Amino acid sequence: MGTAQIRGRCKAMIYTIRAGSPADDSTLIRHYRALWESHGVDAANIKGDAEAVTADFIKSGRQNNELATFLAEADGISLGSLACQIQYLPYPDVASSSQDT
Repeated sequence: MGTAQIRGRCKAMIYTIRAGSPADDSTLIRHYRALWESHGVDAANIKGDAEAVTADFIKSGRQNNELATFLAEADGISLGSLACQIQYLPYPDVASSSQDT
């Protein structure tokens, strides 16, 4: 992954978006769990091994070059994170290259 950073402004806040690294995994995992809780999933209904499952997902995705992570930060504090993953079609792609979308 590259080391490019994006700087932006949001309501007078200066923030940076950077590529994540394994050192950021605990933050990514914490944010992922918070996402579930923000959707109303009670903490009691989140699997006891949720952190380990999420860590394995991130590690596997990185090893296969199918997952990238990014963090938004301001003054050294993480504001948010995201992960994107290559998804394969569940069915064969039969379109010619000129018809690819």
